[in-house]
Amino acid sequence: MLVNGLRLCIGCMHRLNDKGECTYCNMQQDKYIPLPRWLIPGTVLANRYILGKVIGEGGTGITYIAWDKIQEITVAIKEYCPYEIVIRDTIRGTDSNIYVYPESLKDEYMQRMEKFHDEAEVLSKFCHVNGIVSVRDFFYENNTAYLVMEYLRGINLKEHIETHGEIDGKRALNMMKPVIKGLAKIHKTGIIHRDICPDNFVFDGNGLTLIDFGTARLNNLQISRSITVMFKRGFSPEEQYRKRGKQGAWTDIYMLCATIYYMITKKVPEEAVERLFDDKMDISSLEGVDLSMAEKKAIIKGLSVKAQNRYPNIELFYEDLYGETI
Repeated sequence: MLVNGLRLCIGCMHRLNDKGECTYCNMQQDKYIPLPRWLIPGTVLANRYILGKVIGEGGTGITYIAWDKIQEITVAIKEYCPYEIVIRDTIRGTDSNIYVYPESLKDEYMQRMEKFHDEAEVLSKFCHVNGIVSVRDFFYENNTAYLVMEYLRGINLKEHIETHGEIDGKRALNMMKPVIKGLAKIHKTGIIHRDICPDNFVFDGNGLTLIDFGTARLNNLQISRSITVMFKRGFSPEEQYRKRGKQGAWTDIYMLCATIYYMITKKVPEEAVERLFDDKMDISSLEGVDLSMAEKKAIIKGLSVKAQNRYPNIELFYEDLYGETI
Protein backbone atom coordinates (compact mmCIF):
# COMPACT_ATOMS: atom_id res chain seq x y z
CA MET A 1 0.00 0.00 0.00
CA LEU A 2 1.48 3.34 -1.07
CA VAL A 3 1.37 6.06 1.62
CA ASN A 4 3.14 9.38 1.08
CA GLY A 5 5.56 7.69 -1.30
CA LEU A 6 6.21 4.78 1.07
CA ARG A 7 4.96 1.24 0.59
CA LEU A 8 3.43 0.09 3.86
CA CYS A 9 2.22 -3.36 4.88
CA ILE A 10 -1.58 -3.50 5.14
CA GLY A 11 -1.21 -5.93 8.05
CA CYS A 12 1.07 -4.00 10.41
CA MET A 13 1.83 -0.63 8.73
CA HIS A 14 5.58 -1.26 8.71
CA ARG A 15 7.54 -0.41 5.59
CA LEU A 16 7.80 -3.08 2.89
CA ASN A 17 11.21 -3.98 1.48
CA ASP A 18 12.22 -3.48 -2.15
CA LYS A 19 10.58 -6.81 -3.06
CA GLY A 20 7.24 -5.71 -1.60
CA GLU A 21 7.64 -8.04 1.37
CA CYS A 22 6.95 -7.32 5.04
CA THR A 23 9.77 -8.57 7.23
CA TYR A 24 7.91 -7.53 10.40
CA CYS A 25 4.68 -9.56 10.24
CA ASN A 26 5.44 -11.53 7.06
CA MET A 27 1.97 -10.91 5.68
CA GLN A 28 1.59 -11.68 1.97
CA GLN A 29 -0.09 -8.56 0.66
CA ASP A 30 -1.80 -10.22 -2.32
CA LYS A 31 -3.35 -12.97 -0.19
CA TYR A 32 -5.69 -10.61 1.66
CA ILE A 33 -9.25 -10.93 0.34
CA PRO A 34 -11.68 -8.48 2.00
CA LEU A 35 -15.35 -9.34 2.40
CA PRO A 36 -17.82 -7.19 0.44
CA ARG A 37 -18.92 -5.30 3.58
CA TRP A 38 -15.33 -4.35 4.50
CA LEU A 39 -13.62 -1.21 3.30
CA ILE A 40 -10.68 -2.11 1.09
CA PRO A 41 -7.04 -1.34 2.00
CA GLY A 42 -5.99 2.10 0.85
CA THR A 43 -9.38 3.66 1.63
CA VAL A 44 -8.87 7.13 3.13
CA LEU A 45 -11.14 8.34 5.94
CA ALA A 46 -11.46 11.94 7.15
CA ASN A 47 -8.76 12.84 4.61
CA ARG A 48 -6.31 11.55 7.20
CA TYR A 49 -6.53 7.85 8.00
CA ILE A 50 -5.44 5.23 5.43
CA LEU A 51 -6.96 1.83 6.11
CA GLY A 52 -5.16 -1.49 6.12
CA LYS A 53 -6.69 -4.89 6.80
CA VAL A 54 -9.59 -5.76 9.11
CA ILE A 55 -8.29 -6.80 12.54
CA GLY A 56 -11.63 -7.48 14.23
CA GLU A 57 -15.36 -7.67 13.65
CA GLY A 58 -18.35 -7.97 15.96
CA GLY A 59 -22.08 -7.50 15.95
CA THR A 60 -21.91 -3.72 15.91
CA GLY A 61 -18.74 -2.86 14.08
CA ILE A 62 -15.61 -3.55 12.06
CA THR A 63 -12.11 -2.66 13.28
CA TYR A 64 -9.28 -1.82 10.88
CA ILE A 65 -5.60 -1.16 11.32
CA ALA A 66 -4.80 2.23 9.79
CA TRP A 67 -2.09 4.81 9.25
CA ASP A 68 -2.54 8.38 10.54
CA LYS A 69 -0.74 10.36 7.86
CA ILE A 70 -0.74 13.54 9.96
CA GLN A 71 0.84 12.15 13.12
CA GLU A 72 2.54 9.34 11.16
CA ILE A 73 1.51 6.62 13.60
CA THR A 74 -0.46 3.38 13.42
CA VAL A 75 -4.01 3.49 14.83
CA ALA A 76 -7.03 1.21 15.08
CA ILE A 77 -10.35 2.43 13.68
CA LYS A 78 -13.74 1.05 14.69
CA GLU A 79 -16.47 1.53 12.12
CA TYR A 80 -20.07 1.45 13.33
CA CYS A 81 -21.65 -1.28 11.22
CA PRO A 82 -24.49 -3.28 12.85
CA TYR A 83 -24.57 -5.98 10.21
CA GLU A 84 -28.09 -7.16 11.10
CA ILE A 85 -29.65 -3.97 9.70
CA VAL A 86 -27.13 -2.56 7.19
CA ILE A 87 -25.67 -3.56 3.83
CA ARG A 88 -22.63 -2.53 1.79
CA ASP A 89 -20.71 -3.97 -1.15
CA THR A 90 -17.31 -2.42 -1.82
CA ILE A 91 -16.16 -5.20 -4.15
CA ARG A 92 -18.57 -4.53 -7.01
CA GLY A 93 -18.04 -0.79 -7.08
CA THR A 94 -16.50 2.25 -5.44
CA ASP A 95 -19.35 3.09 -3.07
CA SER A 96 -18.16 3.00 0.56
CA ASN A 97 -21.46 4.11 2.05
CA ILE A 98 -23.45 1.98 4.44
CA TYR A 99 -27.16 1.54 3.68
CA VAL A 100 -29.89 0.61 6.14
CA TYR A 101 -32.09 -2.31 5.21
CA PRO A 102 -35.00 -2.31 5.53
CA GLU A 103 -35.60 1.41 5.14
CA SER A 104 -38.07 1.34 8.05
CA LEU A 105 -35.12 0.90 10.45
CA LYS A 106 -33.35 4.07 9.33
CA ASP A 107 -34.49 6.20 12.30
CA GLU A 108 -33.42 3.47 14.71
CA TYR A 109 -30.04 3.20 13.00
CA MET A 110 -29.47 6.95 13.16
CA GLN A 111 -30.27 7.03 16.88
CA ARG A 112 -27.91 4.16 17.59
CA MET A 113 -25.16 5.74 15.50
CA GLU A 114 -25.53 9.03 17.39
CA LYS A 115 -25.16 7.14 20.65
CA PHE A 116 -22.02 5.39 19.34
CA HIS A 117 -20.57 8.80 18.47
CA ASP A 118 -21.58 10.43 21.79
CA GLU A 119 -20.02 7.65 23.82
CA ALA A 120 -16.82 7.85 21.77
CA GLU A 121 -16.66 11.53 22.67
CA VAL A 122 -16.95 10.70 26.36
CA LEU A 123 -14.28 7.99 26.12
CA SER A 124 -11.86 10.36 24.41
CA LYS A 125 -11.58 12.21 27.73
CA PHE A 126 -9.89 9.14 29.25
CA CYS A 127 -7.02 8.87 26.76
CA HIS A 128 -4.38 8.76 29.51
CA VAL A 129 -6.03 6.26 31.86
CA ASN A 130 -3.83 3.23 32.56
CA GLY A 131 -5.25 -0.10 31.44
CA ILE A 132 -7.76 1.44 29.03
CA VAL A 133 -7.16 1.94 25.31
CA SER A 134 -6.91 5.61 24.29
CA VAL A 135 -9.64 7.01 22.04
CA ARG A 136 -8.01 9.67 19.85
CA ASP A 137 -10.69 10.83 17.42
CA PHE A 138 -14.26 10.32 16.22
CA PHE A 139 -16.07 11.47 13.08
CA TYR A 140 -18.87 10.75 10.60
CA GLU A 141 -18.38 9.45 7.08
CA ASN A 142 -19.91 6.91 4.68
CA ASN A 143 -23.29 7.26 6.39
CA THR A 144 -21.83 5.95 9.63
CA ALA A 145 -19.51 6.87 12.52
CA TYR A 146 -15.89 6.04 13.30
CA LEU A 147 -13.91 5.74 16.51
CA VAL A 148 -10.11 6.09 16.29
CA MET A 149 -8.06 4.34 18.99
CA GLU A 150 -4.40 3.83 19.73
CA TYR A 151 -3.04 0.69 18.13
CA LEU A 152 -1.49 -1.65 20.67
CA ARG A 153 1.16 -4.12 19.61
CA GLY A 154 1.03 -7.42 21.44
CA ILE A 155 -1.22 -10.48 21.55
CA ASN A 156 -4.65 -10.77 23.03
CA LEU A 157 -5.06 -12.36 26.44
CA LYS A 158 -6.81 -15.42 25.02
CA GLU A 159 -3.84 -16.19 22.76
CA HIS A 160 -1.44 -15.75 25.67
CA ILE A 161 -3.38 -18.15 27.91
CA GLU A 162 -3.77 -20.74 25.14
CA THR A 163 -0.02 -20.63 24.47
CA HIS A 164 1.42 -20.31 27.97
CA GLY A 165 -1.30 -21.65 30.24
CA GLU A 166 -2.97 -20.18 33.29
CA ILE A 167 -1.49 -17.24 35.18
CA ASP A 168 -0.62 -17.30 38.88
CA GLY A 169 -3.50 -15.88 40.90
CA LYS A 170 -1.59 -13.03 42.53
CA ARG A 171 0.00 -12.02 39.23
CA ALA A 172 -3.38 -12.10 37.47
CA LEU A 173 -4.91 -9.73 40.02
CA ASN A 174 -1.93 -7.37 39.73
CA MET A 175 -2.30 -7.36 35.95
CA MET A 176 -6.02 -6.60 36.18
CA LYS A 177 -5.73 -3.91 38.87
CA PRO A 178 -5.12 -0.85 36.62
CA VAL A 179 -7.85 -2.03 34.25
CA ILE A 180 -10.44 -2.18 37.03
CA LYS A 181 -9.40 1.23 38.36
CA GLY A 182 -9.63 2.70 34.87
CA LEU A 183 -13.01 1.14 34.25
CA ALA A 184 -14.28 2.62 37.51
CA LYS A 185 -13.54 6.11 36.16
CA ILE A 186 -15.42 5.36 32.96
CA HIS A 187 -18.41 3.91 34.83
CA LYS A 188 -18.77 7.20 36.68
CA THR A 189 -19.65 8.85 33.35
CA GLY A 190 -22.48 6.36 32.84
CA ILE A 191 -20.67 4.26 30.24
CA ILE A 192 -20.38 0.47 30.47
CA HIS A 193 -18.20 -1.64 28.18
CA ARG A 194 -20.46 -4.71 27.67
CA ASP A 195 -17.85 -6.76 25.81
CA ILE A 196 -15.16 -7.60 28.36
CA CYS A 197 -13.52 -10.93 27.50
CA PRO A 198 -10.01 -12.31 26.91
CA ASP A 199 -10.24 -11.38 23.20
CA ASN A 200 -10.54 -7.72 24.14
CA PHE A 201 -7.41 -7.45 26.26
CA VAL A 202 -4.02 -6.80 24.69
CA PHE A 203 -1.06 -8.25 26.58
CA ASP A 204 2.29 -6.58 25.85
CA GLY A 205 4.39 -8.87 28.03
CA ASN A 206 3.98 -6.76 31.15
CA GLY A 207 0.42 -5.58 31.55
CA LEU A 208 -3.08 -5.63 30.12
CA THR A 209 -5.02 -3.00 28.20
CA LEU A 210 -8.78 -3.23 27.69
CA ILE A 211 -9.76 -2.43 24.11
CA ASP A 212 -12.83 -2.25 21.86
CA PHE A 213 -15.32 0.14 23.39
CA GLY A 214 -17.29 0.03 20.15
CA THR A 215 -20.18 -1.75 21.89
CA ALA A 216 -20.22 0.45 25.00
CA ARG A 217 -23.57 1.90 26.08
CA LEU A 218 -25.03 4.15 28.70
CA ASN A 219 -25.38 2.58 32.14
CA ASN A 220 -28.77 1.42 33.48
CA LEU A 221 -30.28 1.11 30.03
CA GLN A 222 -33.32 -1.06 29.73
CA ILE A 223 -32.25 -2.98 26.63
CA SER A 224 -35.11 -3.10 24.11
CA ARG A 225 -35.66 -4.81 20.78
CA SER A 226 -33.87 -1.98 19.04
CA ILE A 227 -30.61 -2.73 20.86
CA THR A 228 -28.45 -5.53 19.54
CA VAL A 229 -28.41 -8.59 21.78
CA MET A 230 -24.75 -9.51 22.12
CA PHE A 231 -22.97 -12.07 24.24
CA LYS A 232 -19.74 -14.01 24.51
CA ARG A 233 -20.23 -17.61 25.56
CA GLY A 234 -18.88 -18.18 29.05
CA PHE A 235 -18.11 -14.51 29.64
CA SER A 236 -21.53 -12.84 29.36
CA PRO A 237 -24.06 -12.66 32.19
CA GLU A 238 -27.57 -13.92 31.64
CA GLU A 239 -29.01 -10.43 31.09
CA GLN A 240 -27.02 -10.15 27.87
CA TYR A 241 -28.88 -13.12 26.42
CA ARG A 242 -32.17 -11.24 26.75
CA LYS A 243 -33.35 -8.34 24.58
CA ARG A 244 -34.87 -6.69 27.64
CA GLY A 245 -32.18 -7.59 30.13
CA LYS A 246 -31.19 -4.64 32.31
CA GLN A 247 -27.46 -4.00 31.98
CA GLY A 248 -25.22 -1.90 34.16
CA ALA A 249 -21.95 -1.93 36.10
CA TRP A 250 -22.87 -5.41 37.35
CA THR A 251 -22.71 -6.62 33.73
CA ASP A 252 -19.09 -5.50 33.33
CA ILE A 253 -18.25 -6.94 36.75
CA TYR A 254 -19.49 -10.38 35.70
CA MET A 255 -17.38 -10.24 32.55
CA LEU A 256 -14.32 -9.07 34.49
CA CYS A 257 -14.67 -11.96 36.93
CA ALA A 258 -15.22 -14.45 34.11
CA THR A 259 -12.02 -13.18 32.49
CA ILE A 260 -10.07 -13.42 35.75
CA TYR A 261 -11.44 -16.95 36.24
CA TYR A 262 -10.16 -17.88 32.78
CA MET A 263 -6.77 -16.28 33.49
CA ILE A 264 -6.17 -18.31 36.64
CA THR A 265 -7.71 -21.65 35.59
CA LYS A 266 -7.46 -21.69 31.77
CA LYS A 267 -11.11 -22.73 31.86
CA VAL A 268 -14.01 -20.86 30.29
CA PRO A 269 -16.80 -20.51 32.87
CA GLU A 270 -20.00 -22.41 32.17
CA GLU A 271 -22.51 -20.26 30.33
CA ALA A 272 -24.69 -18.13 32.59
CA VAL A 273 -27.95 -19.35 31.02
CA GLU A 274 -26.97 -22.94 31.83
CA ARG A 275 -26.12 -21.99 35.40
CA LEU A 276 -29.62 -20.57 35.87
CA PHE A 277 -30.88 -24.14 36.25
CA ASP A 278 -27.88 -25.90 37.78
CA ASP A 279 -25.25 -23.58 39.24
CA LYS A 280 -22.05 -25.35 40.24
CA MET A 281 -19.91 -22.22 40.45
CA ASP A 282 -18.65 -21.80 44.02
CA ILE A 283 -15.40 -21.41 45.96
CA SER A 284 -14.45 -25.02 45.21
CA SER A 285 -14.16 -24.01 41.54
CA LEU A 286 -11.00 -22.12 42.50
CA GLU A 287 -9.43 -24.88 44.56
CA GLY A 288 -5.66 -24.88 44.18
CA VAL A 289 -5.50 -21.31 42.91
CA ASP A 290 -3.00 -19.10 44.77
CA LEU A 291 -5.48 -16.57 46.16
CA SER A 292 -6.84 -15.78 49.59
CA MET A 293 -10.33 -16.86 50.58
CA ALA A 294 -11.46 -13.20 50.45
CA GLU A 295 -10.15 -12.81 46.90
CA LYS A 296 -11.82 -16.03 45.78
CA LYS A 297 -15.13 -14.99 47.35
CA ALA A 298 -15.01 -11.64 45.55
CA ILE A 299 -14.52 -13.37 42.18
CA ILE A 300 -17.29 -15.90 42.79
CA LYS A 301 -19.68 -13.18 43.96
CA GLY A 302 -18.93 -11.21 40.80
CA LEU A 303 -19.85 -14.35 38.85
CA SER A 304 -23.26 -14.71 40.49
CA VAL A 305 -25.87 -15.68 37.93
CA LYS A 306 -28.45 -13.17 39.14
CA ALA A 307 -27.46 -9.52 38.89
CA GLN A 308 -28.85 -8.66 42.32
CA ASN A 309 -26.35 -11.05 43.91
CA ARG A 310 -23.34 -9.38 42.30
CA TYR A 311 -21.65 -6.12 43.23
CA PRO A 312 -23.71 -3.08 42.17
CA ASN A 313 -20.59 -1.06 41.35
CA ILE A 314 -16.89 -1.44 40.62
CA GLU A 315 -15.81 0.31 43.82
CA LEU A 316 -17.32 -2.34 46.11
CA PHE A 317 -15.91 -5.12 43.96
CA TYR A 318 -12.44 -3.56 44.01
CA GLU A 319 -12.56 -3.12 47.79
CA ASP A 320 -13.34 -6.81 48.42
CA LEU A 321 -10.89 -8.04 45.78
CA TYR A 322 -7.91 -5.91 46.79
CA GLY A 323 -8.68 -5.02 50.41
CA GLU A 324 -8.42 -1.29 49.70
CA THR A 325 -10.48 1.52 48.22
CA ILE A 326 -9.98 3.00 44.78
